[in-house]
Amino acid sequence: MVPLVAALALAVAPIRVERDIHYGPGSQRTLDAYLAPGARRAVVLVHGGGFHSGSKESLDPTALRFSQSGWSAFSISYRLVPPAPWYAAKQDALEAVRWVRAQSKQFGFDPQRLAVFGTSAGGNLAALAATVGRGRRLVAAAASWSGPMDLSTFAPRNAVVRRYVGCSCASRLRALSPVSFVGPGDAPLLLANSTDELVPLSQASQMARRLERVRIPHRLLVYRGSRHAVAYERDAWTPTLDFLARWTGGPPAGFRQLSRGPGGGEIWRGRIPGATRPSMLYVPPGYSSARRYPVVYLLPGMPGSPWSYVKSLSLAAVADALIDRHQTRPFVAVMPVAGPSGHYAGEWAGPWEDYLVDRVVPWVSSHLSVSANRTIAGLSAGGFGAVDIALRHPRLFERVESWGGYFAPFRDGPLRAATAASLARHDPTLLVRREGSLLRRSRIRFFVSSGPGHGAVTTRATVRFAWLLRALGLRYRLELFREKQGAWERQLVAGLLWAERPART
Repeated sequence: MVPLVAALALAVAPIRVERDIHYGPGSQRTLDAYLAPGARRAVVLVHGGGFHSGSKESLDPTALRFSQSGWSAFSISYRLVPPAPWYAAKQDALEAVRWVRAQSKQFGFDPQRLAVFGTSAGGNLAALAATVGRGRRLVAAAASWSGPMDLSTFAPRNAVVRRYVGCSCASRLRALSPVSFVGPGDAPLLLANSTDELVPLSQASQMARRLERVRIPHRLLVYRGSRHAVAYERDAWTPTLDFLARWTGGPPAGFRQLSRGPGGGEIWRGRIPGATRPSMLYVPPGYSSARRYPVVYLLPGMPGSPWSYVKSLSLAAVADALIDRHQTRPFVAVMPVAGPSGHYAGEWAGPWEDYLVDRVVPWVSSHLSVSANRTIAGLSAGGFGAVDIALRHPRLFERVESWGGYFAPFRDGPLRAATAASLARHDPTLLVRREGSLLRRSRIRFFVSSGPGHGAVTTRATVRFAWLLRALGLRYRLELFREKQGAWERQLVAGLLWAERPART
């Protein structure tokens, strides 16, 4: 069995700011680093100002906001015109991105999770970082708010851009236009623009069409009115953070990294819409949007919360060890909440069943890099909830696990005043008989386990349910743990091994 380690340290350290770090020679080639504790994702921020003004300090609030969301942020300065030559801003922005990437070990982030974000003129430079050469090799994703994309069509109507380019020569205009470089292998790019602002919407629309043509992942955000760049931050922030997080393997908007396992897996904490309490997620070492992971839904017992998995059972340490030893494939774990508080002692039924099925599962599918390969498991009341929900929605999960659970509904929570008919609709022994034919055709598998029992929950109930599964010709595994000490930990390990064991080759 994989040895279990002590609970993870969960205290959040303060953000560290380092000012005026030189990424190149000269006083203007500097950056400010906002270093979030334990952050594995990073973003380079490029300010606006028409290529002739502006400063890295103008994006201090944005850098702080990124770092508070679990990113390390690097806000850069670059040479401005005049007196700098026409190519200086582009040259400096690309040099800064390459420098930050090269210093990933020093700053503690994964170079494969580096993004770039820019506003106005900085949006132009951010898009160039995503498209010049093979953009995806330089950054994993990019976002541009109100960035000019095709200077050949924008310069004739904008004196600032004409001064930046220095002439009407087609070669310069092309060299400074992201649309000129779009091609296979570019980084995913988010574009935002208002309908009637300084930079015409056609700039972003044209870029989106070019990206679509070569199948580069992208998103176009359009806002009514004349707001320019940071003026629409309130509307654009969450979809931008979601987009960058998706393509850098980072936490979705509203989530932040809470801790890391010894192998590099991460625990993220945040609120999944539909509940007021925060849920938790585990993502494996090297989590990447480039692949799809099987997902395990872990329901806590009642009263309880995701902390029972994260802290009491050291989920990140256990999962990291199993994955590192190739005993399980990399997987994502989702630990949702039930009840208005951690003192809720009811069941995973009624509004909490609806929350899991109608809100949590769709949210996970759209915000995390997961496949439709789903397992649902739970401890005690969570074990009852896992079996009950899976049988009431028999096409939703491929594997079902009960660890020390029970198989007849208790009259509590949403079922406190339930009629006999309502209770029957939540009775796994009746549901499994009703759905037996579908379960066999779908080849759904069950894992049921128990320690010595606790309270009114007995080992005998688990054994009897296993016999029922066998009588119905359903695929199952039964494991019993005689010793009370460490029984929950051993069931967690055994259940993960059973569900996520690598396919035999």
